[in-house]
Amino acid sequence: MKTILLSFVLLLTYSSKANGINNVIIDTTRPIPSVQPGSDIPIDSNVLIVVNGVPTGTIRELKKNIYQLFPTETIKSMNIWKGEKAVEKFGEKGKSGAIEFILKDMIIKEVTVSEAKSTDDRIFERVEIEASFPGGSKGWIKFLTTTLNPSVPVDNGAPAGQFTSIVQFIVDKDGTISNIKPLTSNGYGMETEVVRVIAKGPKWEPAIQNGRAVRAYRKQPVTFQVEDEDIEISTYNVKKGKNTSVQIKVLKTKDDDLEVTIAGGTIKNNGDGEYIIKAEKEGRILLTILNTKKKREVGQVSLVVTD
Repeated sequence: MKTILLSFVLLLTYSSKANGINNVIIDTTRPIPSVQPGSDIPIDSNVLIVVNGVPTGTIRELKKNIYQLFPTETIKSMNIWKGEKAVEKFGEKGKSGAIEFILKDMIIKEVTVSEAKSTDDRIFERVEIEASFPGGSKGWIKFLTTTLNPSVPVDNGAPAGQFTSIVQFIVDKDGTISNIKPLTSNGYGMETEVVRVIAKGPKWEPAIQNGRAVRAYRKQPVTFQVEDEDIEISTYNVKKGKNTSVQIKVLKTKDDDLEVTIAGGTIKNNGDGEYIIKAEKEGRILLTILNTKKKREVGQVSLVVTD
Protein backbone atom coordinates (compact mmCIF):
# COMPACT_ATOMS: atom_id res chain seq x y z
CA MET A 1 0.00 0.00 0.00
CA LYS A 2 1.27 3.49 -0.86
CA THR A 3 0.86 6.68 1.16
CA ILE A 4 1.48 10.33 0.30
CA LEU A 5 3.34 13.14 2.03
CA LEU A 6 3.06 16.69 0.71
CA SER A 7 5.20 19.74 1.40
CA PHE A 8 4.87 23.32 0.23
CA VAL A 9 8.06 25.42 0.25
CA LEU A 10 9.23 23.50 3.32
CA LEU A 11 6.62 25.18 5.52
CA LEU A 12 4.26 22.26 5.98
CA THR A 13 4.13 18.48 5.76
CA TYR A 14 0.81 16.76 5.13
CA SER A 15 0.24 13.04 5.60
CA SER A 16 -2.84 11.54 4.00
CA LYS A 17 -2.37 8.42 6.11
CA ALA A 18 -2.14 10.16 9.46
CA ASN A 19 -4.35 13.09 8.40
CA GLY A 20 -2.12 15.43 10.36
CA ILE A 21 -0.88 18.97 9.71
CA ASN A 22 2.18 20.57 11.27
CA ASN A 23 1.98 24.34 11.00
CA VAL A 24 4.67 26.89 11.67
CA ILE A 25 3.68 28.62 14.93
CA ILE A 26 4.16 32.41 14.85
CA ASP A 27 4.11 34.48 18.05
CA THR A 28 1.80 37.46 17.53
CA THR A 29 1.44 38.48 21.17
CA ARG A 30 4.38 40.87 21.51
CA PRO A 31 3.56 44.60 21.62
CA ILE A 32 4.75 47.08 19.01
CA PRO A 33 7.05 49.74 20.45
CA SER A 34 6.92 53.32 19.22
CA VAL A 35 9.70 53.92 16.69
CA GLN A 36 11.53 56.75 15.05
CA PRO A 37 13.46 56.42 11.79
CA GLY A 38 17.01 55.38 12.50
CA SER A 39 16.34 54.05 16.03
CA ASP A 40 17.57 50.62 17.14
CA ILE A 41 14.47 49.37 18.96
CA PRO A 42 13.64 45.78 17.93
CA ILE A 43 10.37 45.45 16.01
CA ASP A 44 8.02 42.44 15.93
CA SER A 45 8.71 40.68 12.62
CA ASN A 46 4.97 40.05 12.12
CA VAL A 47 4.18 43.76 11.90
CA LEU A 48 2.66 44.81 8.55
CA ILE A 49 4.54 47.44 6.51
CA VAL A 50 2.34 49.85 4.54
CA VAL A 51 3.74 52.28 1.95
CA ASN A 52 1.60 55.19 0.77
CA GLY A 53 -1.53 53.28 1.75
CA VAL A 54 -0.50 50.00 0.06
CA PRO A 55 0.12 46.94 2.34
CA THR A 56 3.43 45.44 1.19
CA GLY A 57 4.00 42.55 3.60
CA THR A 58 5.27 41.84 7.10
CA ILE A 59 8.84 42.55 8.18
CA ARG A 60 9.38 38.77 8.17
CA GLU A 61 8.15 38.48 4.57
CA LEU A 62 10.14 41.49 3.36
CA LYS A 63 13.31 40.02 4.91
CA LYS A 64 14.66 43.51 5.54
CA ASN A 65 15.54 45.53 8.62
CA ILE A 66 12.82 48.15 9.05
CA TYR A 67 15.45 50.89 9.35
CA GLN A 68 16.86 49.95 5.95
CA LEU A 69 13.57 50.14 4.03
CA PHE A 70 13.73 53.86 3.23
CA PRO A 71 16.32 56.58 3.77
CA THR A 72 15.16 59.03 6.47
CA GLU A 73 15.11 61.94 4.04
CA THR A 74 12.52 60.19 1.82
CA ILE A 75 9.96 59.74 4.65
CA LYS A 76 7.30 62.45 4.92
CA SER A 77 5.56 60.89 7.93
CA MET A 78 5.05 57.58 9.68
CA ASN A 79 1.99 56.19 11.48
CA ILE A 80 1.89 53.29 13.92
CA TRP A 81 -1.32 51.27 14.20
CA LYS A 82 -2.04 48.74 16.96
CA GLY A 83 -4.75 46.30 18.01
CA GLU A 84 -8.29 46.86 16.75
CA LYS A 85 -7.32 50.03 14.89
CA ALA A 86 -4.74 48.11 12.82
CA VAL A 87 -7.23 45.32 12.03
CA GLU A 88 -9.97 47.83 11.22
CA LYS A 89 -7.70 49.67 8.78
CA PHE A 90 -5.79 46.78 7.17
CA GLY A 91 -7.85 43.68 7.93
CA GLU A 92 -6.44 40.42 9.23
CA LYS A 93 -2.99 41.36 7.92
CA GLY A 94 -2.78 44.05 10.58
CA LYS A 95 -3.51 41.79 13.55
CA SER A 96 0.07 42.16 14.83
CA GLY A 97 0.05 45.89 14.18
CA ALA A 98 1.15 48.02 11.25
CA ILE A 99 3.70 50.74 10.46
CA GLU A 100 2.60 53.05 7.67
CA PHE A 101 5.23 55.04 5.77
CA ILE A 102 4.11 58.12 3.85
CA LEU A 103 6.88 58.93 1.38
CA LYS A 104 7.62 62.37 0.02
CA ASP A 105 6.17 63.35 -3.36
CA MET A 106 9.57 63.14 -5.03
CA ILE A 107 9.60 59.39 -4.40
CA ILE A 108 6.13 58.87 -5.81
CA LYS A 109 6.93 60.93 -8.91
CA GLU A 110 10.24 59.23 -9.64
CA VAL A 111 8.64 57.34 -12.51
CA THR A 112 7.76 59.69 -15.37
CA VAL A 113 4.65 59.30 -17.51
CA SER A 114 6.66 57.79 -20.38
CA GLU A 115 8.41 55.35 -18.02
CA ALA A 116 5.09 54.37 -16.48
CA LYS A 117 3.61 53.60 -19.91
CA SER A 118 6.64 51.50 -20.87
CA THR A 119 6.35 49.37 -17.73
CA ASP A 120 2.54 49.05 -17.62
CA ASP A 121 2.57 45.70 -19.42
CA ARG A 122 5.99 44.55 -18.31
CA ILE A 123 6.07 41.25 -16.41
CA PHE A 124 8.67 41.35 -13.64
CA GLU A 125 10.73 38.32 -12.70
CA ARG A 126 12.25 40.04 -9.68
CA VAL A 127 10.44 42.60 -7.56
CA GLU A 128 10.97 44.41 -4.29
CA ILE A 129 7.91 42.73 -2.76
CA GLU A 130 6.58 39.47 -4.18
CA ALA A 131 2.93 38.82 -4.91
CA SER A 132 1.25 37.07 -1.99
CA PHE A 133 -1.80 34.95 -1.36
CA PRO A 134 -4.65 36.49 0.72
CA GLY A 135 -3.85 35.57 4.30
CA GLY A 136 -0.12 35.25 3.59
CA SER A 137 1.91 32.04 3.61
CA LYS A 138 -0.32 30.43 6.22
CA GLY A 139 -3.43 31.08 4.15
CA TRP A 140 -1.74 29.78 1.00
CA ILE A 141 -0.69 26.53 2.68
CA LYS A 142 -4.18 26.05 4.14
CA PHE A 143 -5.70 26.58 0.68
CA LEU A 144 -3.34 24.05 -0.92
CA THR A 145 -3.87 21.37 1.73
CA THR A 146 -7.66 21.67 1.57
CA THR A 147 -7.93 21.89 -2.23
CA LEU A 148 -5.16 19.70 -3.66
CA ASN A 149 -5.81 15.95 -4.08
CA PRO A 150 -2.75 14.20 -2.56
CA SER A 151 -3.62 10.77 -3.96
CA VAL A 152 -3.22 11.81 -7.63
CA PRO A 153 0.27 10.24 -8.17
CA VAL A 154 -0.73 6.94 -6.52
CA ASP A 155 -3.97 6.84 -8.51
CA ASN A 156 -1.89 7.22 -11.67
CA GLY A 157 0.60 4.48 -10.80
CA ALA A 158 3.61 6.54 -9.63
CA PRO A 159 6.46 4.53 -8.06
CA ALA A 160 7.70 5.31 -4.56
CA GLY A 161 9.80 8.46 -4.55
CA GLN A 162 9.95 12.19 -3.95
CA PHE A 163 8.62 14.37 -6.78
CA THR A 164 8.78 18.18 -6.77
CA SER A 165 6.40 19.81 -9.23
CA ILE A 166 7.04 23.49 -10.01
CA VAL A 167 4.30 25.61 -11.56
CA GLN A 168 4.77 29.19 -12.78
CA PHE A 169 2.02 31.78 -13.15
CA ILE A 170 1.53 35.53 -13.50
CA VAL A 171 -0.10 37.72 -10.86
CA ASP A 172 -1.56 40.79 -12.55
CA LYS A 173 -1.76 44.27 -11.02
CA ASP A 174 -5.30 43.58 -9.81
CA GLY A 175 -4.29 40.20 -8.35
CA THR A 176 -5.74 38.10 -11.18
CA ILE A 177 -3.91 34.82 -11.91
CA SER A 178 -3.06 33.93 -15.52
CA ASN A 179 -0.60 32.02 -17.75
CA ILE A 180 -0.37 29.04 -15.41
CA LYS A 181 2.13 26.50 -16.72
CA PRO A 182 4.27 23.68 -15.28
CA LEU A 183 8.06 24.01 -15.35
CA THR A 184 8.60 20.33 -14.47
CA SER A 185 7.34 17.11 -16.03
CA ASN A 186 7.15 14.44 -13.32
CA GLY A 187 3.98 13.11 -14.88
CA TYR A 188 1.47 10.85 -13.09
CA GLY A 189 -0.96 13.79 -13.02
CA MET A 190 1.08 15.83 -10.51
CA GLU A 191 1.66 19.00 -12.53
CA THR A 192 -1.91 18.87 -13.85
CA GLU A 193 -3.24 18.76 -10.30
CA VAL A 194 -1.13 21.72 -9.12
CA VAL A 195 -2.21 23.77 -12.16
CA ARG A 196 -5.85 22.93 -11.44
CA VAL A 197 -5.61 24.06 -7.83
CA ILE A 198 -3.83 27.34 -8.61
CA ALA A 199 -6.39 28.16 -11.31
CA LYS A 200 -9.19 27.53 -8.83
CA GLY A 201 -7.83 29.98 -6.27
CA PRO A 202 -8.84 33.58 -5.47
CA LYS A 203 -7.09 36.78 -6.49
CA TRP A 204 -3.67 37.48 -4.96
CA GLU A 205 -2.11 40.64 -3.55
CA PRO A 206 -0.02 42.01 -6.47
CA ALA A 207 3.75 42.42 -6.44
CA ILE A 208 5.15 45.86 -5.60
CA GLN A 209 7.98 47.62 -7.45
CA ASN A 210 8.92 51.25 -6.74
CA GLY A 211 5.79 51.63 -4.63
CA ARG A 212 3.50 50.54 -7.49
CA ALA A 213 1.52 47.36 -8.14
CA VAL A 214 3.05 45.49 -11.09
CA ARG A 215 2.56 42.28 -13.06
CA ALA A 216 5.00 39.61 -11.90
CA TYR A 217 5.84 35.93 -12.22
CA ARG A 218 5.40 33.63 -9.26
CA LYS A 219 6.63 30.03 -8.95
CA GLN A 220 5.08 27.46 -6.63
CA PRO A 221 6.83 24.17 -5.80
CA VAL A 222 4.75 21.30 -4.42
CA THR A 223 6.55 18.12 -3.34
CA PHE A 224 4.70 14.80 -3.48
CA GLN A 225 6.38 11.99 -1.56
CA VAL A 226 5.00 8.58 -2.47
CA GLU A 227 5.84 5.86 0.05
CA ASP A 228 5.41 2.10 -0.37
CA GLU A 229 4.61 0.61 3.03
CA ASP A 230 6.37 -2.64 2.09
CA ILE A 231 9.65 -0.88 1.23
CA GLU A 232 11.92 1.03 3.60
CA ILE A 233 14.57 3.17 1.90
CA SER A 234 17.04 5.53 3.59
CA THR A 235 16.93 8.27 0.94
CA TYR A 236 15.21 9.28 -2.27
CA ASN A 237 18.15 11.46 -3.36
CA VAL A 238 21.63 10.66 -4.72
CA LYS A 239 24.49 12.83 -6.01
CA LYS A 240 25.54 12.71 -9.65
CA GLY A 241 28.81 10.84 -10.24
CA LYS A 242 29.26 9.88 -6.57
CA ASN A 243 28.83 6.54 -4.83
CA THR A 244 25.86 6.83 -2.48
CA SER A 245 25.11 4.29 0.24
CA VAL A 246 21.40 3.47 0.32
CA GLN A 247 19.73 1.12 2.81
CA ILE A 248 16.81 -0.88 1.39
CA LYS A 249 14.61 -3.17 3.47
CA VAL A 250 11.45 -5.02 2.43
CA LEU A 251 8.79 -6.00 4.95
CA LYS A 252 8.86 -9.70 5.90
CA THR A 253 11.61 -10.42 3.36
CA LYS A 254 15.21 -11.47 4.04
CA ASP A 255 17.97 -9.32 2.55
CA ASP A 256 19.42 -12.39 0.80
CA ASP A 257 16.13 -12.90 -1.06
CA LEU A 258 16.23 -9.43 -2.62
CA GLU A 259 17.55 -8.41 -6.00
CA VAL A 260 17.66 -4.70 -6.88
CA THR A 261 18.22 -3.58 -10.46
CA ILE A 262 18.70 -0.05 -11.70
CA ALA A 263 17.83 1.92 -14.84
CA GLY A 264 20.08 4.94 -15.37
CA GLY A 265 23.07 4.05 -13.22
CA THR A 266 25.01 1.28 -11.48
CA ILE A 267 24.26 -0.55 -8.25
CA LYS A 268 26.32 -2.83 -6.00
CA ASN A 269 24.95 -5.04 -3.22
CA ASN A 270 27.17 -4.78 -0.12
CA GLY A 271 24.98 -7.11 1.91
CA ASP A 272 22.83 -6.50 5.00
CA GLY A 273 20.51 -4.28 2.98
CA GLU A 274 23.21 -1.80 1.89
CA TYR A 275 23.49 -0.86 -1.78
CA ILE A 276 26.02 1.46 -3.42
CA ILE A 277 24.37 3.49 -6.17
CA LYS A 278 26.08 5.71 -8.74
CA ALA A 279 24.35 7.82 -11.40
CA GLU A 280 26.16 9.78 -14.11
CA LYS A 281 23.36 12.16 -15.15
CA GLU A 282 21.04 14.52 -13.30
CA GLY A 283 17.36 13.65 -13.34
CA ARG A 284 15.92 10.36 -12.16
CA ILE A 285 16.90 6.73 -11.88
CA LEU A 286 14.48 3.86 -11.31
CA LEU A 287 15.11 0.96 -8.93
CA THR A 288 13.19 -2.28 -9.38
CA ILE A 289 13.09 -4.54 -6.30
CA LEU A 290 12.53 -8.28 -6.79
CA ASN A 291 11.87 -11.11 -4.34
CA THR A 292 13.96 -13.91 -5.87
CA LYS A 293 12.52 -16.57 -3.58
CA LYS A 294 8.93 -15.85 -4.58
CA LYS A 295 9.98 -14.81 -8.10
CA ARG A 296 7.93 -11.62 -8.09
CA GLU A 297 8.43 -7.88 -8.20
CA VAL A 298 8.05 -6.16 -4.83
CA GLY A 299 7.91 -2.62 -6.18
CA GLN A 300 9.78 0.27 -7.78
CA VAL A 301 11.48 3.34 -6.34
CA SER A 302 12.33 6.53 -8.25
CA LEU A 303 15.42 8.40 -6.99
CA VAL A 304 16.30 12.03 -7.71
CA VAL A 305 19.84 12.64 -9.02
CA THR A 306 21.22 16.10 -8.21
CA ASP A 307 24.50 17.80 -9.04
